[in-house]
Amino acid sequence: MISSYKSGRFLLFAVLVLAFSLSRPIAGHATLIVQDLFSGDSAITRDDATGLDWLDVFKTQGQSYNSVAAGYGNYTTTHGFRFATESEVRTLYTNAGIVDFSGLLVSGPNFLAANTLVNNLGYTSRSSSLGLLFKNQMGWIDSPSVPAGQVVAARVTVSLYNGQGGAEVPNPGAVAKSFASASIGSYLVRPSVPVPEPASLALFGIGLAGIGFMKRRRNG
Repeated sequence: MISSYKSGRFLLFAVLVLAFSLSRPIAGHATLIVQDLFSGDSAITRDDATGLDWLDVFKTQGQSYNSVAAGYGNYTTTHGFRFATESEVRTLYTNAGIVDFSGLLVSGPNFLAANTLVNNLGYTSRSSSLGLLFKNQMGWIDSPSVPAGQVVAARVTVSLYNGQGGAEVPNPGAVAKSFASASIGSYLVRPSVPVPEPASLALFGIGLAGIGFMKRRRNG
């Protein structure tokens, strides 16, 4: 009886450990997951490797750094977002698959990654040239390399017709924080709140039910 009880406790412990491990992201395997800010709006992209939620860049399109910092859309106030740093944006791009940060349009991984970023976080401008369609995602970021009172942006560009993508962090040229452009938004982030996978929830439920059963069995 004692051996059976100990075996049961060990099994329950193993189930709980497995459930916890499934609820954690796997190191080195970044996944960008679309989430809602408000029900059904798909306005957030979650990077499970860094634990950061990224607001769609076009949500702040046309607003200056100062305007967003002052609470435009309540993103940096009510919703807890802040400007992403240069390092955080570079990490996001890298986790998406960007391998070339020269700003040049190249094929291969850069195209796939740039297309993913534009699809997930939106684009702030688009243009056509010689029959080619370009989409740009450009947003203000915090950078330690610019003077006080100035700001720079990061940029992702995707060419849909020739399968190429490019990225720059930061995009050259600092401007005043009061400057606004119709083709620039902001890269805003906040810590994400982990949501357990359905399988993890099921395992936790089994574990808790098992604990209750073992207690009743011991008391009985």
